[in-house]
Parts: sequence; C-alpha cells; structure tokens
Amino acid sequence: PPSAQEMFNKSGMRASQHDKEKDKEAATYRQWVAQLDHIVQMYNSVLTELLPVEEPLLEDRITKMDVALSPGLTDLKWRSEDRIPEFIENTMKVVSDVSGGVDIMK
Repeated sequence: PPSAQEMFNKSGMRASQHDKEKDKEAATYRQWVAQLDHIVQMYNSVLTELLPVEEPLLEDRITKMDVALSPGLTDLKWRSEDRIPEFIENTMKVVSDVSGGVDIMK
C-alpha cells in the first residue's frame, strides 16, 4: 500500500494540474469578457454618436451589427466554448467596420 506521503504527493500533483487548467480557463474567460466589452463599447458609441439625420444613412450597417450580435444574446452560453471565439471574431469585424465608418464621418 502507498504511504501517506505518496498519496499526498499524488493528490497534490492532481490538484496542481487541476488548478493550472482552471487558471487557463479563467484566463480565457477574462480575455473573452475584455473582447466582448470592447465590442459593446464600440456598438454603444456608434449608436450614441450618430445624429438623427445620420441614422438612416447607416441603417443597413446598424442592422448588420444587430444580426451579428444576435447569437450572443440568444443562442450562445459560456459553455459554448467551441463557438465563442468565432462569434467574437465575426462580431468584432462587423462592429469595428461600422465604428470605423462612423469615425470617418465625424
């Protein structure tokens, strides 16, 4: 039978590996949250900076942003880890493009 020290070492190694996996997972979530926060800031900036006369000019682009963001509001969950990176990448591109266009207009 294993000694108490051997059991402690084995369980400590498993816990350590488990902790590393959890740390990696937490870092991934923090990165996603930061990226999503940036997307939300750009989106809100677009909507609040537009003058009423400018909104009709960008209506199709605003709709495109809303469509891109929709899965994040309806379908995706934090457990959708295989779909979140693609969602962030696609949404970042769409919202960045619209935001850049608004910045040029201003």
